[in-house]
Amino acid sequence: MCLCGKSSVSSAAAGFVVIAGAVVASHNQDKPADSFAPSRMVAVDRLADVSGEWEGTVSGEAFPEDVPLLVTLMMGDDGEVTGTFEIPDGEAPFQGQFDEESGVLTGAVTPDDGSNWEVELTLDGDELSGDATETNSGIEAHIDLERADD
Repeated sequence: MCLCGKSSVSSAAAGFVVIAGAVVASHNQDKPADSFAPSRMVAVDRLADVSGEWEGTVSGEAFPEDVPLLVTLMMGDDGEVTGTFEIPDGEAPFQGQFDEESGVLTGAVTPDDGSNWEVELTLDGDELSGDATETNSGIEAHIDLERADD
């Protein structure tokens, strides 16, 4: 999927890709031209953007077994991320921040039951994984997600 021109890709990341591509191209003039095709550079932008649907599981003390989890995220140009975390019992809003340099998404999931889950997930290609801690009880959970097919 090409994200050319997609507004959720930050202009800083897009600028970095263009500059990096120019530097690589100038230092690798003996490489075939298709080594620096725009489609290869767009992939870098996609990896730096957590927007979209993610499917996986959540497991831990509060969950008797791996529970299916669907996460929908929208990232703004400033790295602010909003969305929802949905398990079979319901869904809850998410609000957080994505650090493109470290690839870490942090934020809070706030279900209607009064709990507050602090989440820290690390982006690795098309995978997001990490941990969540319920701030009132200290209960911990592990989250494994993969980017859903488009």
